[in-house]
Amino acid sequence: MVGSMKMQGTLNALLFSAATIGIFVHEHTLGWILLILGVLHLKLCGLEYLRTQILTYSSIAILGLVGMGTDLDLQSILIMGSALIASVALPYIVSKYYFKEDWITFPIVFRGIWSRRRVLYIGLGMGVAYLLIPYYLRDTGAWQNWSFDPTLKDTLLLLIGMLVVGAWDELYFVNTVMRLFRKTYGFWTSNLLQAVVFASLLYELGFRGWGFQMIFLFALIQGGIYHRTKSLVYLITVHLCIDAVLWAAMVHAHYPHLMPIF
Repeated sequence: MVGSMKMQGTLNALLFSAATIGIFVHEHTLGWILLILGVLHLKLCGLEYLRTQILTYSSIAILGLVGMGTDLDLQSILIMGSALIASVALPYIVSKYYFKEDWITFPIVFRGIWSRRRVLYIGLGMGVAYLLIPYYLRDTGAWQNWSFDPTLKDTLLLLIGMLVVGAWDELYFVNTVMRLFRKTYGFWTSNLLQAVVFASLLYELGFRGWGFQMIFLFALIQGGIYHRTKSLVYLITVHLCIDAVLWAAMVHAHYPHLMPIF
């Protein structure tokens, strides 16, 4: 019986991953069909698996219905912002107040995380981003998926948007999706699953071409950092520093004279 449940859980995880790729990468109706089949299949996976994974399915449905866009107009910001908040808040509220479980917490740890090695890692990450991101944007033309005017207002809005979404990435993919999968699977399986979701959603956001592979690797590394440090503060700091480089590269790609550092 236990072996059967484990096999059904593995099948469901594959369905979930395929549905996520179908919805956000291929933007195909098949993705939604797989998502519905995955939800129905949860009944065969045991009560504990059903309770945790119905939360991941629900949050993915919210994000899929709204879509991940890069528009900077107020209506788009409010709609997408509401979906991002709901995707993190819903699993947390339902797990804590309906299921009465502490599956999702927000470990704000400051002490012991700012070692010389970890600070140097942030610098290394920014260095790699400085070399890789401009090349990626030029090679794939992905920079064209973002549009903004060369004004202080628009460039600052772009920066704020990138930083907010960057923080949300870690709150959702690593701190929510991965932790919910950790109730069933070991770290590496859970990390692989969250990386699939991470890369799929950011592909729809605009990281096309080989952006899926690049983001997938980044997501695996971020999952590993969280696993080691148990600190959202450090995790988000790493991400936001790299997003700052992404923002500078994006401005340079559109208006080289505004950011002549690449």
